[in-house]
Amino acid sequence: MQQKIARIWANQADKAVLLAGLAAATRLGINILVSMVDMLPWGIGEAVSWTADVWKLIARRLTPIIGVRLDLTPAVSFRMAAGTEFLEIFGMGSLPTHAIETIRQLQLEDWQKLKALYELLRRY
Repeated sequence: MQQKIARIWANQADKAVLLAGLAAATRLGINILVSMVDMLPWGIGEAVSWTADVWKLIARRLTPIIGVRLDLTPAVSFRMAAGTEFLEIFGMGSLPTHAIETIRQLQLEDWQKLKALYELLRRY
Protein backbone atom coordinates (compact mmCIF):
# COMPACT_ATOMS: atom_id res chain seq x y z
CA MET A 1 0.00 0.00 0.00
CA GLN A 2 2.82 2.41 0.85
CA GLN A 3 4.42 1.71 -2.52
CA LYS A 4 1.14 2.53 -4.28
CA ILE A 5 0.87 5.84 -2.46
CA ALA A 6 4.54 6.62 -3.20
CA ARG A 7 3.94 6.04 -6.95
CA ILE A 8 0.81 8.18 -6.89
CA TRP A 9 2.63 10.89 -4.94
CA ALA A 10 5.44 10.99 -7.53
CA ASN A 11 3.00 11.89 -10.32
CA GLN A 12 1.79 15.51 -9.93
CA ALA A 13 -1.56 14.95 -11.69
CA ASP A 14 -2.29 11.81 -9.69
CA LYS A 15 -1.28 13.57 -6.49
CA ALA A 16 -3.85 16.31 -7.15
CA VAL A 17 -6.59 13.70 -7.74
CA LEU A 18 -5.55 11.85 -4.57
CA LEU A 19 -5.65 14.97 -2.40
CA ALA A 20 -8.95 16.20 -3.86
CA GLY A 21 -10.53 12.78 -3.40
CA LEU A 22 -9.32 12.45 0.19
CA ALA A 23 -10.60 15.93 0.99
CA ALA A 24 -14.00 15.03 -0.52
CA ALA A 25 -14.12 11.75 1.43
CA THR A 26 -13.24 13.51 4.69
CA ARG A 27 -15.79 16.23 4.05
CA LEU A 28 -18.47 13.63 3.25
CA GLY A 29 -17.73 11.71 6.46
CA ILE A 30 -17.94 14.83 8.61
CA ASN A 31 -21.15 15.95 6.86
CA ILE A 32 -22.75 12.55 7.46
CA LEU A 33 -21.89 12.81 11.16
CA VAL A 34 -23.33 16.32 11.36
CA SER A 35 -26.49 15.09 9.60
CA MET A 36 -26.84 12.22 12.08
CA VAL A 37 -26.42 14.52 15.08
CA ASP A 38 -28.90 16.94 13.46
CA MET A 39 -31.64 14.36 14.12
CA LEU A 40 -31.23 14.67 17.89
CA PRO A 41 -34.16 16.52 19.48
CA TRP A 42 -34.23 19.30 22.11
CA GLY A 43 -31.99 21.65 20.20
CA ILE A 44 -28.85 19.50 20.35
CA GLY A 45 -28.95 18.72 16.64
CA GLU A 46 -29.95 22.27 15.82
CA ALA A 47 -26.89 23.65 17.58
CA VAL A 48 -24.58 21.42 15.56
CA SER A 49 -26.30 22.15 12.26
CA TRP A 50 -26.36 25.91 12.82
CA THR A 51 -22.72 25.80 13.92
CA ALA A 52 -21.86 24.16 10.58
CA ASP A 53 -23.74 26.95 8.78
CA VAL A 54 -22.03 29.73 10.74
CA TRP A 55 -18.70 27.98 10.20
CA LYS A 56 -19.39 28.29 6.46
CA LEU A 57 -19.22 32.09 6.79
CA ILE A 58 -16.10 31.99 8.97
CA ALA A 59 -14.33 29.49 6.71
CA ARG A 60 -14.97 31.57 3.59
CA ARG A 61 -13.26 34.53 5.22
CA LEU A 62 -10.33 32.39 6.43
CA THR A 63 -9.67 30.58 3.13
CA PRO A 64 -7.79 33.47 1.45
CA ILE A 65 -5.71 33.99 4.58
CA ILE A 66 -4.65 30.40 5.30
CA GLY A 67 -4.98 28.99 1.78
CA VAL A 68 -7.05 25.95 2.79
CA ARG A 69 -10.81 25.48 2.31
CA LEU A 70 -12.30 24.53 5.65
CA ASP A 71 -15.94 24.80 4.57
CA LEU A 72 -17.87 21.53 4.97
CA THR A 73 -20.09 22.31 1.99
CA PRO A 74 -18.15 24.72 -0.25
CA ALA A 75 -20.37 24.13 -3.31
CA VAL A 76 -23.53 24.99 -1.33
CA SER A 77 -24.44 28.63 -0.78
CA PHE A 78 -24.98 30.03 2.71
CA ARG A 79 -28.45 31.06 1.61
CA MET A 80 -29.37 27.44 0.89
CA ALA A 81 -27.66 26.16 4.03
CA ALA A 82 -29.47 28.58 6.32
CA GLY A 83 -32.71 28.28 4.35
CA THR A 84 -32.97 24.54 4.92
CA GLU A 85 -32.87 25.12 8.68
CA PHE A 86 -36.38 26.55 8.54
CA LEU A 87 -37.69 23.10 7.59
CA GLU A 88 -36.94 22.14 11.20
CA ILE A 89 -40.16 23.89 12.20
CA PHE A 90 -42.14 21.10 10.53
CA GLY A 91 -40.08 18.33 12.13
CA MET A 92 -40.05 19.89 15.59
CA GLY A 93 -36.26 20.06 15.57
CA SER A 94 -35.54 16.47 14.59
CA LEU A 95 -35.35 16.65 10.78
CA PRO A 96 -31.81 16.08 9.49
CA THR A 97 -31.79 19.24 7.36
CA HIS A 98 -28.00 19.19 7.13
CA ALA A 99 -28.45 16.07 5.00
CA ILE A 100 -29.89 18.32 2.27
CA GLU A 101 -26.64 20.29 2.20
CA THR A 102 -24.61 17.07 2.33
CA ILE A 103 -26.43 15.57 -0.65
CA ARG A 104 -26.18 18.81 -2.61
CA GLN A 105 -22.43 19.03 -1.93
CA LEU A 106 -22.06 15.44 -3.08
CA GLN A 107 -24.01 16.17 -6.28
CA LEU A 108 -22.25 19.41 -7.17
CA GLU A 109 -18.65 18.62 -6.36
CA ASP A 110 -17.66 15.63 -4.27
CA TRP A 111 -19.12 12.73 -6.27
CA GLN A 112 -16.83 13.44 -9.22
CA LYS A 113 -13.80 13.71 -6.94
CA LEU A 114 -14.64 10.46 -5.16
CA LYS A 115 -15.18 8.73 -8.49
CA ALA A 116 -11.81 10.01 -9.78
CA LEU A 117 -10.12 8.81 -6.58
CA TYR A 118 -11.67 5.37 -6.99
CA GLU A 119 -10.49 5.17 -10.61
CA LEU A 120 -6.99 6.31 -9.59
CA LEU A 121 -6.70 3.69 -6.87
CA ARG A 122 -7.99 0.98 -9.21
CA ARG A 123 -5.39 1.95 -11.81
CA TYR A 124 -2.47 1.46 -9.39
